[in-house]
Amino acid sequence: MLFSSLALSMILFFSQFVLSKFHNNRSIAVYWGQETSNEPQKSLEYYCQSKSVDIVILAFISQFGEHYISDINQAINNDDSDDYESQKQSISNNNNETSSQFILNLSSYCLYSNVTNSFKCPSLVEDIKTCQARGKKVLLSLGGEYKSGSIKTYGFANDLEGENFAKTLWDSFGEGESVKSLQNDYRPFGDSIIDGFDIDIENEDQTGYLSMVKELSNLSEKYGSKKYYFSSAPQCIFPDKSNSLIIDNFQLDFIFVQFYNNDCQLTKNELKQKKNNDHDHDGDEDIGNEKFNYETWLKHIVENLNFTNTKIFIGLPSSSKAASNGFIKDESILSKIIGQIEKNEIYEKYFGGLMFWDASKGFDLNDRDSIDDSYIYKVWSKLIETNSEFIDEESGVSISNDSSTDSNPATSLFNNTLSSINFAVGYNNYYQTNSWISNIGLGLILFLIHIL
Repeated sequence: MLFSSLALSMILFFSQFVLSKFHNNRSIAVYWGQETSNEPQKSLEYYCQSKSVDIVILAFISQFGEHYISDINQAINNDDSDDYESQKQSISNNNNETSSQFILNLSSYCLYSNVTNSFKCPSLVEDIKTCQARGKKVLLSLGGEYKSGSIKTYGFANDLEGENFAKTLWDSFGEGESVKSLQNDYRPFGDSIIDGFDIDIENEDQTGYLSMVKELSNLSEKYGSKKYYFSSAPQCIFPDKSNSLIIDNFQLDFIFVQFYNNDCQLTKNELKQKKNNDHDHDGDEDIGNEKFNYETWLKHIVENLNFTNTKIFIGLPSSSKAASNGFIKDESILSKIIGQIEKNEIYEKYFGGLMFWDASKGFDLNDRDSIDDSYIYKVWSKLIETNSEFIDEESGVSISNDSSTDSNPATSLFNNTLSSINFAVGYNNYYQTNSWISNIGLGLILFLIHIL
């Protein structure tokens, strides 16, 4: 019995290992947390149950900084509504202060407690653990969209304020004193501990964020019992005016570049506005935008900064309703682009996968893992079908794979690839790159099954 249990454990281990080789460079990250009355979302656990998801980013801590948080008031303590927007309105209608240092906006999943003077997210306590048990990484994002003319809701006055806020984040969501002393009532996610932090600043004010991230990294290295991940989600326009200080001065694990709602998106035709917010359009079908600048980001990270541990993701909308433009309805285009990226050793090394905004619009609410109804699952399914190599010169998307004798592989790559950025498209058999590893793993699995 003991031997059988051990063998079964080894089977599960090697199965996960073999599968993880695929996800190393084709991970799918999704944002979760925002919903509206006509576009609901399911629980975090619901999306983590999908094998297509590798990273979940909780969005957002939408208000923070001493100047902006001073408007949070006691009215929220007396608001019995389970609607975040109602609570938010209560905040703006009163000038009394509470002791909260941030607003955690995860729609109806988090409410303010007048008992603990903190936000509480009851269902997320176990959902986060469930996601992590399934091998998913759970990050928490700060910031979010800033609409033109809107009132600022986040930011720091100086570097010291950013550094101090890092301690608040570490204590509230990491392995700070509150979790060590079992004072989980003051932690929004209770005794659940997230896997890292995502920075999605969009107001072009970068004061304090680099100090905050560096302090978070120091705390995690000094007191953390596991690796913590750090990411940023810049706009594709280079350089990004809101996140460049962090990107250039701190080696992030992931960069989720938003290739949508901008001229540098994947699609050539800009949709100035949706035809109708209540009706889906077919997406931007004209592919091969000469302004698509994935190479620019890759060159900057690899050649200019020499950040060898950073993975760069292609960020996209998960539906035509998830962004003003940039949605690509034909998922085969994405698998072709990714396949061509993986044909090049340097590209493949630093490519992370796809990021989608967001989970609720990219997955069907009733049939999550449906190729017919869930766009993100359909994209993932298309990617794992990639096991043959071909070039379609007529398709209009081309990542060149020229070789060079230049002594610097990164320089030779960038001097000889994407000269026109009109992508030619192709598939690449990812498993060929790691075929010997996969074969060994599969052989061990079959052997262990036999001896059981």
